[in-house]
Amino acid sequence: MTLPQLEAIPTQIRRIHVIMNPVSGLNPAPPEALEALLLKSGLHYQLHVTAKDGDAMAFAQTAIAAGADVVAAYGGDGTVMEVAHGLMGSEVPLAILPAGTANVMSVELGIPQTLETALTLAIGNQAALRSIDMGRVNGDRYFMLRVGIGLEADMTQKAEREEKKRWGKLAYIISTLRAIRDSRSARYKITIDGKRYRVRGVSCVICNSGNVGLPNMSLAPEISPSDGLLDVIIFRGTDPGTILSLFRSAFSTVFPRLKARWSTIPHWKGRQITVIGRKRQSIGLDGEPLTAQYPLTVEVVPNAVRVIVPLPA
Repeated sequence: MTLPQLEAIPTQIRRIHVIMNPVSGLNPAPPEALEALLLKSGLHYQLHVTAKDGDAMAFAQTAIAAGADVVAAYGGDGTVMEVAHGLMGSEVPLAILPAGTANVMSVELGIPQTLETALTLAIGNQAALRSIDMGRVNGDRYFMLRVGIGLEADMTQKAEREEKKRWGKLAYIISTLRAIRDSRSARYKITIDGKRYRVRGVSCVICNSGNVGLPNMSLAPEISPSDGLLDVIIFRGTDPGTILSLFRSAFSTVFPRLKARWSTIPHWKGRQITVIGRKRQSIGLDGEPLTAQYPLTVEVVPNAVRVIVPLPA
């Protein structure tokens, strides 16, 4: 897989705006603890605390207007996506301070998982900028991770907030078992950059990131959030053969002897995707329910936002 291109951070960071979701994850630091770290940094800072959906995007736009050198998202993947959406079209970079249950995008990018080390990365001199794509659904909804139809959507949506608070990532395993029990097969009509496919499966997933919340673990090793493409993957079923194929694909980066070519999972890449599926299947956008009508039209937004990431080892 081609390594992503990195660029130097162009200016010294003096002004940082931090957008915090106080209900993300298991035990997020209170605003007072976050402010103490910001005060210790010596930077000019402003802390915004969200109260409802849409606040993080609005605060990001406010930070741009105020002349922020960097905008940090302190929360889970939903908060990160909202802040990234607000920064689209600007030159202001995004810093990710993971505080959710899975923190998939931060794991994908190798960002430290503790608040203090992630903040040190965001404001220090051991970092670079990486351009990250986003996806757009039906013209007005954005995502950083993926759109899931069927089983994949149910796997995340069936993880109740209280279970995530109590069990952390284990809650997703519990929800996956529920989703597998209730899964139903559907026939998908898919158009990718003008080419048409018909395939049956329990889930259709359109990925910008394939990471599953663990370092170097992806639905397929060639999925990259920086390649200007989206990846379409079909889960054919929940039988042992399909599970083994997923296992081989996910672990092939860590264990190269598990050749990805063994995988029998249908997988395509493209810039514009249209999907028509079973109306009774759930649809999820970065883990959140999406109310949408078929056909579902998805397109990539290349280089949508620049994210502060660690320098290569």
